[in-house]
Amino acid sequence: MGDIVHGTFVSHKVSKIRWRPEDLNEPEHFVTGSLDEPVNCVTLWYYPLKELDSENYPLKQRTFTHSGDVTEIKFLLGNHLVVSSSYGSVNLLKCNDTDLSLVNTWENLHYFKTKEPSSCTALACFEEDVASVGEDGRIALLTVTQTKPVGIIVNENYVTENTDSSSLQCVDFLKHNELLTGNLRGQMKIWDLHIMNDSPVSTFMLSGDQIAATCITIHPSQKHLLLVGGEDGSIYVWDLRKSTHPINILNAHKGPVSEMMFHPLQPDHLFSCSASGELWHWNTTKNVRDKDMDSSVIGESLKEEILAEVKEEIASGVCQELTTIWAELWDETEQNKRRGILASECKKEIKEFLQEVLKNEKKVRDDYIARIEELLNEMNTLQKVLEIAIPYEDVETLPLHIMAARLNKKAEKYRMMKNERIQKLNELIEKEISLCDKLGMVRQKIDPSEVPTKAKLILLENHIAVMEQEKVNRTFTFLEQKQVIIKLFEELGIQPLLNFEKKLLTEEVVEEFALTNENMMELDKLRNDLEKQLENAKERANDLKEKLMLLWNYLGESEEYKKEFLQKHVGCTSSTISSLVEELGKCETKKKENMSTIVERIRQVLVEEWDRCLIGQEEREKFRPFYINCFTEDLCDLHELEIKRLRDYFRDNEQIFQLIQKHDKLFNKLLELESGSKNANRYYNRGGQLLQEEKERKLITKELPIVEEELRGLLKKYKEDHSEAFTAFGVSMEDILDEKWSAHFDQKTIEKLSRKKGDKKRTPLGKRVCTTPYTPMSANKISRLNPQHVVSATKSATPKPPRRNIKVQKKLNEDKEPTNTLVLNDSYEEFQSGLQAKLENSAKSKKPAVRSTAINDNTPGILRERNTPNRIRPMTPVKTTPAKLSTPMWSPSVMKSPKTVPRTRKPNDRVRLMPARSRLPIII
Repeated sequence: MGDIVHGTFVSHKVSKIRWRPEDLNEPEHFVTGSLDEPVNCVTLWYYPLKELDSENYPLKQRTFTHSGDVTEIKFLLGNHLVVSSSYGSVNLLKCNDTDLSLVNTWENLHYFKTKEPSSCTALACFEEDVASVGEDGRIALLTVTQTKPVGIIVNENYVTENTDSSSLQCVDFLKHNELLTGNLRGQMKIWDLHIMNDSPVSTFMLSGDQIAATCITIHPSQKHLLLVGGEDGSIYVWDLRKSTHPINILNAHKGPVSEMMFHPLQPDHLFSCSASGELWHWNTTKNVRDKDMDSSVIGESLKEEILAEVKEEIASGVCQELTTIWAELWDETEQNKRRGILASECKKEIKEFLQEVLKNEKKVRDDYIARIEELLNEMNTLQKVLEIAIPYEDVETLPLHIMAARLNKKAEKYRMMKNERIQKLNELIEKEISLCDKLGMVRQKIDPSEVPTKAKLILLENHIAVMEQEKVNRTFTFLEQKQVIIKLFEELGIQPLLNFEKKLLTEEVVEEFALTNENMMELDKLRNDLEKQLENAKERANDLKEKLMLLWNYLGESEEYKKEFLQKHVGCTSSTISSLVEELGKCETKKKENMSTIVERIRQVLVEEWDRCLIGQEEREKFRPFYINCFTEDLCDLHELEIKRLRDYFRDNEQIFQLIQKHDKLFNKLLELESGSKNANRYYNRGGQLLQEEKERKLITKELPIVEEELRGLLKKYKEDHSEAFTAFGVSMEDILDEKWSAHFDQKTIEKLSRKKGDKKRTPLGKRVCTTPYTPMSANKISRLNPQHVVSATKSATPKPPRRNIKVQKKLNEDKEPTNTLVLNDSYEEFQSGLQAKLENSAKSKKPAVRSTAINDNTPGILRERNTPNRIRPMTPVKTTPAKLSTPMWSPSVMKSPKTVPRTRKPNDRVRLMPARSRLPIII
């Protein structure tokens, strides 16, 4: 530290200061206590020796409020300290690097006869035991493991009444069961704690005068050496083996000695302070001893010291007095004789005394050696059980008592670590036992007396953490299952019957229920059984309601009655099902009484189901009971079974029916938009109709392919599952879709060709009126529009081929003969004559005539009078009623339409028209 001095202003009086003991390291924390303040305190300070250049040290870490003046502070067990108060109480505090926390308080340990509190004047510590003395003359023995003084325990009352008639000022442990106290009268008393007696074992006076003993300290290695500070400032040295008088008195201080303490590592050095403000450093050896000095020299020095002490202190005075007495009593011969006897006896006594001293010192040495060996063995064992390396420092050159003290301090740290591990292991074992009992798991085989390694503790902690998480998961599952089961019981309208079910529904079961695998499986089974029971009850209730609705409809019950009954009987509880069964029985009775009416109404429902399921006439006729007029209950049951079959069929394929309706709606909307686009008057609409139509067209163009793709996928899956195609009125739905698109494409092709043909020849009225001058067409454009009239200055060297006729043909099935191709010529007369010829040929060969699949009432006039150069009356090839080709797909007329082979149209294919397989009208 050099000459650097650090200081901090604390703003209060400091009564005591103690360094916290560190394990073989220089201490960096100390504790101070205050006095004579309105609110006294105990303060923890930090003073790192490695950072002495800073000006901010020492640093305050923590302040603990203390009741009364702090009269004494003592550390014990490394990180605990006891603090005495002027109010007669003692506090036990726990100290770490940054905090002070209260562990226990012993109240009212010292008090006067008037019950007023008496000051606790001194404390002494020995391992876990604490001795407290006060101005009331009492001695109290405490232990850190108990919250009350040991003196209050029956048959162990070490607190004695009227222990000392004078105030006790100091106390210290001689041994674990021996206590030394000093009072204001200068009396030093030794107490044997084994003897439950108010009388001390021995008493001796500090000096001839009644000088109060203010403090006591015992030599760390030589326990028989005792130093007592007096009120007169002197230090009294006692050898307890000869406790009659002090062996030495040191005139030290001018004022009362307030504190004395040996250096913990160098016990030859003593420090003392007094109320006069003096601090003394003492060297207890009279001669400087060099440890490398020859043992013989040291022996001679010791002999001379002993002889000098005996000669000066004992022999000189005693021998002179004996010589005077013997001269009076005996002659010279007798005197010489007695001198020889005395010398021989003194020699013998001195020799025996020295032998005894030598024997005792050897025993002390052997004890230290044995203690050191014991500590080394203990540290080796701790290294093994703790699986850590304990560092050893060079202590071989130290005296045995210092070596033992250092090794003991080092071992204490690892003893505490060992105890902490054992304590933690026991806590983990208790947790594991509790969790295993709760979860029904098997405990691990762990010896609680064995010191666990750090790895084993971590494994056990992880195992317990997994079990705790499992407990949380099972608890959550249990609570969830419980709520579901309670709801299922309520929905079923039943009460629990088994003990397990009854216990499950109680409120206290959360803590009592064992979350074992068996109980959790039983819980799952109960929930599954109740869910299955509820599902069966729902199905039964729904079946009963469906049957009731049918019978009510057949019987003509009013809507008010139906609604009132169903609102009254809601859910699927046992009472609801019983009411439904009862009502069904009543309806069955009425049904038998009105069988004919019931059958007719059932048949109406059956026809509706046929229409809804797109059932054809052939399949309808297969149901023979529909045509029987002998009304019986069996006939009614057959109709109901057929209705149930159709409803199941519709329910199983409901998505297909929905897509069919959606596709038909979009397709019809597309036709409507295309038909509306041919209306010339639509351009006069300024209300945004054109924009709305365009939006609808884009939406349909985007949505229709998606719907059709999904529909075809479901139709394909239906065919794979049922080994037959899905039909609508007896026709495959896929063929119907192909036929619709084929007819639509053919219609558009005919309209396109008709427009081209109509633009070539216009009547005078049909020509456009030229309202503004226009640029004459070039020769190239004229040649392209009218190949017959070519305007050219020179004739082309390469003759052009004749105009090619456009043929429109549609391929029929491969097993039939190909039909003739309809040729569209340059004139309408040629087209009409060709069409008439086709009709006549088909009539002769009895083959179906050519049909125009795209012509209907809404089709713009392709062959109307306004598109012909000369007005010609319409011809009627076949006398029949005109019919629309694009009939609804669920109409029975679709059944008479032949199937068409679907075909993928390519961009470069010729546009062909297929002749119809049946005779259809052609509107001209």
